[in-house]
Amino acid sequence: MSEAASGEHPWLGLCNGGNDLVFTIGDVPCRFSNDDPSNPSKDAVLTPNRYQLDFMEFAVPGEPVRFCFIIDRGYNGSTEPRVEFLGFTDSNEVACRWVSDTVRVLRLEGMQQLAQSVPVAKPQVGPKRRGSDEGDGAAEAVQ
Repeated sequence: MSEAASGEHPWLGLCNGGNDLVFTIGDVPCRFSNDDPSNPSKDAVLTPNRYQLDFMEFAVPGEPVRFCFIIDRGYNGSTEPRVEFLGFTDSNEVACRWVSDTVRVLRLEGMQQLAQSVPVAKPQVGPKRRGSDEGDGAAEAVQ
């Protein structure tokens, strides 16, 4: 978002800076997601955003009309982290794919190292217990 706002790259724009971020390369709306590119499950990959829908009006059968960068972190250690750029047809078929080499992490001098992850146990979940101060109305609502 800051790169688009800087104006340094005339080809880079920002349609929507919310959680459903949509940026443009030239006039082409794009999204990004961290997902499994071979089996995507997130909306940013699977569902066109309203800004992408306008672009899809001009769909040519078999040609890509919706684009998404997928940051593949190397799920389950089966692959090295990489970026895939997918272009989807209006019927959600992959029409084009570009795959990067291994992703490299940029560390700036003086940056703090990321904290190590800490294992967290699964929460214990049980049935909700009704308090003794709840009258018969609460019991009736449950039935």
